[in-house]
Amino acid sequence: MVMSIDGAYSVAGRSAGLSSTADHELFLAHRNGADAILVGAATARTERYRRPRPDPEAAQRRSARSQSPTPLLVIVSKSLDLGRDTPLLQGEPPNPILAHPATSDTAMAPEGLELLEAGRSEVDLHALLAELARRGVNRVACEGGPALLGQLARADLIDEYLVTLAPRLAGGQDVGLLGGLSTPTRDYRLHAVLRDGDHMMCSYRRIRA
Repeated sequence: MVMSIDGAYSVAGRSAGLSSTADHELFLAHRNGADAILVGAATARTERYRRPRPDPEAAQRRSARSQSPTPLLVIVSKSLDLGRDTPLLQGEPPNPILAHPATSDTAMAPEGLELLEAGRSEVDLHALLAELARRGVNRVACEGGPALLGQLARADLIDEYLVTLAPRLAGGQDVGLLGGLSTPTRDYRLHAVLRDGDHMMCSYRRIRA
């Protein structure tokens, strides 16, 4: 995730206005190391998500780690509303997974996705991650948005926060990486800091008991 000095996670509705070249490169590196990318439907719509595309060098490294050529894209949604023109509906297989609760109207789901029921009235993130693990997914990179991150934090499912601090004030109402949800207090340890000009890219890892 990336945020401004005053805690905003977007500028004009997009996170790109806070990023830097090195931050984007680090973002791609973490993507290429993951078995799956987890993202909320609102972020997938706003950021115009596409299916992960094979990169020859990254695919070679992934093959050496016994991973698929690209990470699996997993979208979390209650409404199943991704927008009919979303670009992630087109592209090479595997189809992205759309995780939803049992109460969702699956007739609203667009074609080109694998529907995965997890939970009754809300997506059960523990159940979702357990099903992904059953499929061989061991490393999940969550790319937001804040509502999904807040739900993961509330379920105590985040092992590492990767946060870039952008050197600007953004203002607005899009503030708080966890979407304003109340979460259990948990301490994390600073693992690494990288600097790109005035951008600070930090890794905070869970303190194990």
